[in-house]
Amino acid sequence: MAIEFNKPSTKNNTAVGTQRSGNTPPKTSASPQPDEAAKTPNGGDQVAISGHAQRIQSLETQIRQMPEVDVARVEKIKGAIADGSFKVDAESTAKKMLAMETSIHPPPN
Repeated sequence: MAIEFNKPSTKNNTAVGTQRSGNTPPKTSASPQPDEAAKTPNGGDQVAISGHAQRIQSLETQIRQMPEVDVARVEKIKGAIADGSFKVDAESTAKKMLAMETSIHPPPN
């Protein structure tokens, strides 16, 4: 069943559990409904995007254009592991792991 959003419905629009007599028109409020407040003169809807949302969209676009893997860095690390020159700094790694955990789950005050 297709739903036509831009055409008035020909079906009975009463909500479940409500009753309306045939002589009484439905009650309407004087203020416009939230859907009607954003209508444009030609009847279409209008959406405004905040500056913050526009910045997020821009960053998402930039991220999508970046490669998922830095191939040059991976090859450099592979070579260092293969020739034995790759060293893991345990203290630095632990500090970074702790910083990440703290950023995700801050300690209670």
